[in-house]
Amino acid sequence: MSGLLSLHEIGKTFGGLSALSGISFEVRQGEIVGVIGPNGAGKTTLFNVITALFPPTGGEVRCDGKRISGLPPHAIAKRGISRTFQNIRLFSTMSVEENVMVGRHCRSGAGVWRGVLRTRGQRREERGIRGKTRELLELVGLSDADPERTAGSLPYGHQRRLEIARALAAEPRLLLLDEPAAGMNDAETQEMFLLIKRIQSLGVTILLIEHDMSLVMKACDRLVVFNFGRMIAEGAPAAIRDDPRVIEAYLGAAEGDDDA
Repeated sequence: MSGLLSLHEIGKTFGGLSALSGISFEVRQGEIVGVIGPNGAGKTTLFNVITALFPPTGGEVRCDGKRISGLPPHAIAKRGISRTFQNIRLFSTMSVEENVMVGRHCRSGAGVWRGVLRTRGQRREERGIRGKTRELLELVGLSDADPERTAGSLPYGHQRRLEIARALAAEPRLLLLDEPAAGMNDAETQEMFLLIKRIQSLGVTILLIEHDMSLVMKACDRLVVFNFGRMIAEGAPAAIRDDPRVIEAYLGAAEGDDDA
């Protein structure tokens, strides 16, 4: 495999439970690839393995052909992989602006002493970070939000957008979006679709988990389908929509809680 992101025979077990087994696919530069499947299929677990929150039990993750499984999360971020979470993880008592600035940390060159002494270089870098923060807030549609307002006081949909801005602050080449349209109405979902396509137009590759099939079918270039921790199908959205294995997985799926 030679994609921007390559997964080879990824496995993950928790005790005696297999959450992922034999997952292999790649994400090529510039694509939007959707990961779909019933609740509990292992989609979020895959994101956690890619970003090193969970070590894989088997297989390996590669970025640009180089193995990254086994590296710590901050090293994954430095290699250009950033993410959002299924359950929003903002710093709720910090300001809108501060949340985005935190995401810039892995690209910051200022060390401890430069920060303490407030050197000219550190002040110049901070001005640059604030400027980039304003650009990102405008990109995600939050330019009208009070930058000093606490993140936790924002409406739910705006918190989703803020988390995306924070992920983009790390200048990722690959952005992992975990259910960005969850809990949104039709109008908000359409706005999220436009934002995802706007991010792609900036050269960012996207791996997307989403249950809203209308969004998935419009936004994604290719889909991979999970069921019970295994990949059961891969292909263009039109082909996946008519795949009998996918239809069976969805129609036969019982209502579940959050993804495994």
